[in-house]
Amino acid sequence: MNMKTFLHNILLTVILPAAIAIIAPDCHAARLAQPTDSLLRQLHKATTAADSLPTLLHLYDAADRAGRSRLNHIIYSVAQRAGAPESLQLDLLRQIANSYNGSDSIQLLVLRETATHPESPDRLETEAFIRLLIINSQAHYLSDQQRDKNISAIIQRLTNDAPDDRLELLELYYSLCIYLSQMSRGEVLGAYMARAEKIILDRQWVSNAIPNMYYTHAGIIYTEAELYARAVQSDKKLLLLIGDLKKKYFSQGRTNRNYRTHKYICYRRMLSNYQALSAREIEVFADSITALAEADKDVADDISQNHLSDIYYFMATGRYAEAMPLLRPYLDENTAPLKKFNRHKFYRMLEEAAEATGDSTTLLATARLRNKMLEQLLKSKSEECYRELSVLYEVDKLKSERNNAEIEARESIISSHKTRLVITVAALAVLLVITIALLRLYRHAKALSRQLRDSNTRLEAQRDSLTTTQRNLIEAQDRARKAGRVRTDFITNMSQAVRDPLEAIAGYTQLIADNIDDSKRQHLQTYVDIVTLNTELLQTLVNDVLDISEADSDRLNITRRPVRIEDVCHTALECVRHRVTSGVKLSFDPGDCRPDLIVDTDPRRVEQILFNLLQNATKFTSEGYITLSTGIDADRSILSMTVTDTGTGVPRGMEDRIFERYEKGHPSAEGWGLGLSISRQIARLLGGDVVLDRSYNGGARFIFTLPLS
Repeated sequence: MNMKTFLHNILLTVILPAAIAIIAPDCHAARLAQPTDSLLRQLHKATTAADSLPTLLHLYDAADRAGRSRLNHIIYSVAQRAGAPESLQLDLLRQIANSYNGSDSIQLLVLRETATHPESPDRLETEAFIRLLIINSQAHYLSDQQRDKNISAIIQRLTNDAPDDRLELLELYYSLCIYLSQMSRGEVLGAYMARAEKIILDRQWVSNAIPNMYYTHAGIIYTEAELYARAVQSDKKLLLLIGDLKKKYFSQGRTNRNYRTHKYICYRRMLSNYQALSAREIEVFADSITALAEADKDVADDISQNHLSDIYYFMATGRYAEAMPLLRPYLDENTAPLKKFNRHKFYRMLEEAAEATGDSTTLLATARLRNKMLEQLLKSKSEECYRELSVLYEVDKLKSERNNAEIEARESIISSHKTRLVITVAALAVLLVITIALLRLYRHAKALSRQLRDSNTRLEAQRDSLTTTQRNLIEAQDRARKAGRVRTDFITNMSQAVRDPLEAIAGYTQLIADNIDDSKRQHLQTYVDIVTLNTELLQTLVNDVLDISEADSDRLNITRRPVRIEDVCHTALECVRHRVTSGVKLSFDPGDCRPDLIVDTDPRRVEQILFNLLQNATKFTSEGYITLSTGIDADRSILSMTVTDTGTGVPRGMEDRIFERYEKGHPSAEGWGLGLSISRQIARLLGGDVVLDRSYNGGARFIFTLPLS
């Protein structure tokens, strides 16, 4: 079988059935059945990917939005195999990304696929377009805190380090507009939208994807902000772009491309902003919508369902009596759901129509609903103003910091110039006095002048050397910080990677012992206990190293909640009970603490500290007792938990060093000298401390304190 036959079979068995399955449910029988059948017959005759590609594109143009979304991937795959022009492949990638609006994970995959194409202005525009789609998708589910953080970062970049590349600069401004549009419709957003539009107008675009997206976004934003003239201008520019796009596809032979729905949305939105339209424009736009409805069933269905274009037209032309029946259903939020802005707009139109027609009942009902909504809008507007003021404050703050830095730099330069000027003037004065007073020493004075110039040169060289040294030190400091971050990430990843194997070793070792005959189990259990003990020691080391890593990188989590102290103490005791040497008594003394004492703290971290202190006690206590006791200092509102043992105690001179990392009281003891250091660090994060009671001589006594409130 040759390659041509193989490709023909692929087209017949894979692409053709897929295209039929996608197109068939989506084509309107009365409108597209005949051209679609003809196109499918052409596709059936295709023998290569190059032959099938034009037909697939016509099928794509004939499908509705859902059908096009499902065809995108098939056509892109065929275009790749057919070696289609880069412009077509990039256009398909833009359409795929746009069809997944709201799914940033899939859009990221499309962005990576775009990066595999050769670098060109078209690819750069496509990547920027997809990145903006991703930001738009993410902006809808970001928290206010994260959105404010992103806004602050963009403003700081624009203020201190604005890129020279105009496309990158446009991305920053447009990203800022996307974030701002989620929280405000005020003047700040309008100002940044205007800056983004200026960059769009100044650039010669290979594709109009970004301008198209911008003017679509601008039309919605300006409409909701009731900036009627700007909204109308944005939609007019969008219509021009749609016209250019249609001409482009028509010149490529793609005559089935349908933009009627897009035009209808633009005309309808312009009619909604009728306050900025002339009487002639109102009639032209209304006639355009009528023509679109006659040519497109989807447009006609939309008009018959919500009557929005009719409502706007009747209100624009003062035909209030005809608008009233269409407006009344929008009084009910359940039967006619609308956005908050649109509902307020409809209440206002209904109030205007009711007043003009003398419908006092509807006027009263509308006034009540509108007053209620005005209160909500006023509150929302106050929040928007606050957020805008926050953004303006951030901008002014950054500009002020930048201006102050520039002023300081200028003052430093002026001061340096003054110093040089003073030195030069002084030298000239000395030379002048010497020349007048001692003319016979002219040569000697000239030599002194030459020496002064040499000194000045050396000083400048030293200054340059100091500047270079300072820059090298800064770079070295940055490298050290980066190395510290790499070390921290490495420790974190390695510690987390070691945990599971250790747990598996302990688990499978115990499983082996459990499956051995009883006659051999007792002998094997001894080795299992040794493996388990050493596994626990390694796990302790892993946990300690991980805690140190998190503490050094300020990522140590503290989660406070109300906890019963007695329960935490019993849990810690049970965790170390199996480590206690035979003959040593392990006990708990509640002291003057109530059994139901509740403290707002992190129970896991408290248990970790108590476990470390009790574990240390078991290491150094071979006889006697280990006691965990609690007490309350009511005057200072402090809870103390004390671990007392009758072990070897802390050697003299080591009282402070044992709290340092990798320091052990007894060099021969097991462990790595991390437990006490970590315990004190965590205790201080909890608002308390861990200290050694130096007055106790019967062993060792460590006191762990926590605030009660």
